[in-house]
Amino acid sequence: MSTLAPPPLAPSDYLVPSERLPRARAAAWMRYSLIVTSLLTVLVAVAVCLMPMTTTITLSGEILPPGGSGEPLLRLRATEDHIGEFSPGQFVSFRTRSNADRLASHASARVVRITPESGRSSPGEQAEGAQPSYLLDAEIAPTAQPLPPGTAVDAEIVIANQPFYRRWLHKPAPTR
Repeated sequence: MSTLAPPPLAPSDYLVPSERLPRARAAAWMRYSLIVTSLLTVLVAVAVCLMPMTTTITLSGEILPPGGSGEPLLRLRATEDHIGEFSPGQFVSFRTRSNADRLASHASARVVRITPESGRSSPGEQAEGAQPSYLLDAEIAPTAQPLPPGTAVDAEIVIANQPFYRRWLHKPAPTR
């Protein structure tokens, strides 16, 4: 007479029915947490893609004595390769170089005028080989700290705000 060996028992067979319920709950909780984690990952990825990216250009300049409006002016120098990105009314954020507090807030100004440097009537009057430069004059908003004329500044002008996905998918034109 041959005897058949009983089949091997699975680990869950050793548990009595009352102990199977916590294991089922743990498995359901693991599935639930995996789904929630996946959804949060997708939401973060979408938020990053839609997050606005700001493009700025940094220029150097100086503070001029008050003009006709009574407010001091900010004069910045820009080269010809960037001049097409500026227009009157643009926001300028700047900080004086003499301010030792690098955590101090930036002062603000608005571009009011763009002119060729040295009063040239046209960019064609530049010296041979020199890149034409332009002066951007901006009216400074009232600030709590004094801004003495002649103070050197570093300024940033916002030239573009676009979502990250546009910058990521944008392919620049080939340069020659």
